[in-house]
Amino acid sequence: MLVVGSRLRSNETLTYKLALPRPLFRIDADPQQQGRCYADELFVCGDSAAALAGLADRLAGRLRVDAAFARDLAAARAAAEKLVAEGLGPYAALVAELQRAAGRDFVWVRDVTVSNSTWGNRALRIFGPRDGVHALGGGIGQGVQMAIGAALAAGERRTFCLVGDGGLQVNIGELATLVQERANVTVLLMNDRGYGVIRNIQDAHYGGRRYYVDLHTPDFAALAGSIGLPFRRVSDLARLGGALGETLAAPGPALVELDMAAIGPFARAFSGPPARKVEA
Repeated sequence: MLVVGSRLRSNETLTYKLALPRPLFRIDADPQQQGRCYADELFVCGDSAAALAGLADRLAGRLRVDAAFARDLAAARAAAEKLVAEGLGPYAALVAELQRAAGRDFVWVRDVTVSNSTWGNRALRIFGPRDGVHALGGGIGQGVQMAIGAALAAGERRTFCLVGDGGLQVNIGELATLVQERANVTVLLMNDRGYGVIRNIQDAHYGGRRYYVDLHTPDFAALAGSIGLPFRRVSDLARLGGALGETLAAPGPALVELDMAAIGPFARAFSGPPARKVEA
């Protein structure tokens, strides 16, 4: 198996229980990835495009690909996409509408939030190697800052920024910076009035005993108005297309708040990555 640029994290490997074929070869631009999470028999530190191009040149005329491989890969992808979609409930319509409005030429920035874990990292399609920006750790509150930087680098291209109400309030003052810099960012604020992932973990593993997960959230319409930030609130996903169209009609920033209490819950609650169980 050849792994290129993947961190092989616990989230994607069933807490490292996923058995990978051997021998395992790895290509990565970061030398610290050698042997990380899974031992590898051979590690090449280098640019993935250059390394793969060189490998393809050397394999020309010598490579025999199983005729069923492409079909099996397509089937696996379709099954994975179906599994994700089934867990989204009403938010499958959000993904479809956002994909339609965004098109192909956009930058997708995500804070750490339950919406990113359920669909932001998995369902929305991006089309360029530099079109996705997300936090590598688990800390919340970085979304708007990352979006401002991405938008200033992206020029006239639209940047979409996915944040939760909890993460946004960690650095809520960055909304003023967003307006000040006239960054071409549409902020999608998923407001469930709390720390959604922690709330779900407490429901799943602690008998529903909730502590410190419900938030006193601002009136985001009033907040946006006070700093001159165009604002739309969506309580019915049938109106999302119109709200996005209005915010995309002019360059510059906008805030679209999605009222998750009104829209409803996900069909399948996300309560964090798989937990490693200690055998007795």
